[in-house]
Amino acid sequence: MQQLTFTSLVALFGWIPIVVFLFVIIPIRRALLATMVLGFLFLPQAYIEMRGGLPDYTRYTAMAAGAFLALLILDFSRLAQYRPSWVDLPAIVWCFIGIASSVSNGLGFYDGISATM
Repeated sequence: MQQLTFTSLVALFGWIPIVVFLFVIIPIRRALLATMVLGFLFLPQAYIEMRGGLPDYTRYTAMAAGAFLALLILDFSRLAQYRPSWVDLPAIVWCFIGIASSVSNGLGFYDGISATM
């Protein structure tokens, strides 16, 4: 990981307004694709450590937060229509499998929560 500099800080936090602007000027599907591809190509690999159990703020967090915020602002109706189904169950299990693995290996619940985050 890269050391956090002023330029990387501006890039990481400036990405969110850029993403919202992309969602305004081009169709949503293309904006989402552009957000992920351009963010992966041009955002620095620096990170900001967060306290209180929150995940670190990285380029992946910036890409996801920007896309989610843009969808929340510009296309809330599509988010409101989402209903979980049985197809989503494997992904949910995959997200929480770190807790079961940690507890079964004797590392404890806290370590499992850390792995899940």
